[in-house]
Amino acid sequence: MEAEEFMAAALSKPVVDLGIVTMNIDEMTCFYRDVLGLPELDRIRMGGVSITRFQLGDALLKMLVYDTAPASTAAVGGIGASTGIRYLTISVDDLAELLADCRESGIASVLKEPFEVESGTWIAFVTDPDGNTIEFVQRDDAA
Repeated sequence: MEAEEFMAAALSKPVVDLGIVTMNIDEMTCFYRDVLGLPELDRIRMGGVSITRFQLGDALLKMLVYDTAPASTAAVGGIGASTGIRYLTISVDDLAELLADCRESGIASVLKEPFEVESGTWIAFVTDPDGNTIEFVQRDDAA
């Protein structure tokens, strides 16, 4: 098919929401709500799944716990270990403080210490309690 045969999707929300399936909701909630400071919006039930929703800027981060445990787990080995969605990026004001909080929590691991990718832009990688990789970005000139 030719590209001109398709219409562009008309987005009604200019951000992407993210859903993470977990069987470890207590530690995941502690990490995202208490360590990262994301506001917990609500907890809802739909069929055989419980959903805890957090505000992440203009986006929603949703933690899903199914009544029946999933048959498999996510691939391990870092962001280059397999195809598919492998990490999420969160921009922060104080990378050093955030990494200190992650270490102090005892439920998150720092995978890669901060390094400068371009002038004034620093990144670091952390895993949450389930081993999901998060890239944290600090831009020194961010307003």
